[in-house]
Amino acid sequence: MHKRLLWLGMLAGILLTSLMAAASCENDGSTGQNLLDGDRDSTDTELAPQGDEDLYDLDKTEISDLPEIVDEEEWAHEEDDADIDPAENEENDAFENEEEREEEESLCPETWEGPAPPDCQRYDCDLLPYPDCWDCQLLPDLFQEGFSCSCTGGESICFCRMGECLPQSGGDEDGEAEEEIEENEIISDDSTIDSIVLAGDSWSSGFILSVQTLLNETGHADVELRYEETAIPGSRAAQWADNEDNKLTKLAAALDRPPVAEVLLLVIGGNDINFEIVGHDFDQRGEWWRNLVLDGIRDDIRTIVDFALQGRPHLHVVLIGYDYIHYEFLKAAYGLGDWSTRPYNETFVSLGERKLALANTNENVHYAHNYGIMQWTFGDTIHLPFLLPPIAYDPHVVPKPGTSPNYIPMPGGTVEVPGPLDHLPDGIHPTAEGFYTIMEHSFSQGVLQLIEGDPWP
Repeated sequence: MHKRLLWLGMLAGILLTSLMAAASCENDGSTGQNLLDGDRDSTDTELAPQGDEDLYDLDKTEISDLPEIVDEEEWAHEEDDADIDPAENEENDAFENEEEREEEESLCPETWEGPAPPDCQRYDCDLLPYPDCWDCQLLPDLFQEGFSCSCTGGESICFCRMGECLPQSGGDEDGEAEEEIEENEIISDDSTIDSIVLAGDSWSSGFILSVQTLLNETGHADVELRYEETAIPGSRAAQWADNEDNKLTKLAAALDRPPVAEVLLLVIGGNDINFEIVGHDFDQRGEWWRNLVLDGIRDDIRTIVDFALQGRPHLHVVLIGYDYIHYEFLKAAYGLGDWSTRPYNETFVSLGERKLALANTNENVHYAHNYGIMQWTFGDTIHLPFLLPPIAYDPHVVPKPGTSPNYIPMPGGTVEVPGPLDHLPDGIHPTAEGFYTIMEHSFSQGVLQLIEGDPWP
């Protein structure tokens, strides 16, 4: 009996073992089929090395096509790789790229030079290459659009007017700061300006050669003279004030082009008077009317001056005064009204007086008084058929025009006679020698002092 029970127990154990083995095999087969059908967890895809896509494309490959032998060490390595989160890989790559970028940007250039950004009170470092390299603060009272500014890395203040960068904090001792400034080659000499602009009518064009000559003679040949877009023959103050043909726009460009101009020589208003004579019978009007017209010309000149000075505290404007021209010649040759020499000269002098009054309203505006300088310098002879001058006179006979600060006499020479015709070949434009004489007198009154960095006398 006991033996029979023992055999029955053994048979039951064998049967149970067989059933368990069969169940295990069935599960293994199910797993293999699921892999073939592509129904697998997304993390399992990392088991397939990217370089062997064709070999491990399980959706398309039969089990018989898989490699028969797999190196256990290589398979273990692939399993380790599969445990890494792809997002973590991307973060690591981004971190490495950021480190490379920061390392690249840390290689700041020693200096940068370029235009200052417009319309700001502080230098916008984001507008510079390598924005993280700079800590430049713009001084508002020296700012102007178009100025050139050179900045060095670290803390510095940009003096855009002079193209300088001075240290904001340069060590404990003054000597260290001074040494740093001396090494900055961009710093310009404050004692001499870098450029001047000549603007206005045909007289401004006539002054080009004489200004260049005087710059050379006074040892300032390195001062740049700009006139290409601003010396406009035939132009009137009214046209400038209205920015006709972009006259003011071109003036701003000439003033602001680095190195920025620090002196503007402006010759304007004469054509406005002649225009009124030809077009509006100025010579036939009453004195009150003529004064209104002259006041209007003065206001137009003020508009030009205000425009030039706006935002340019460094700029000095010199209103270059005319000299007497030859009205009798102009009347005979061009039909310029039906007037006479004296009222014509007095009208021009009245315009000069208004320019002087305008200059007295601003310490950066100056007037160069030239009425009578050619009469005083050259004298004159009789030129028939013209009746003036009635007699010849020698140089230095008539009064020399007064200069700053009191401008006595105002005017110089004499309003009774025209300018010397020998130096006014067309009646209105001086010869080269005449232009030189007028500009030399202007230089002696204060233009040269401005060029040398000194105040107007």
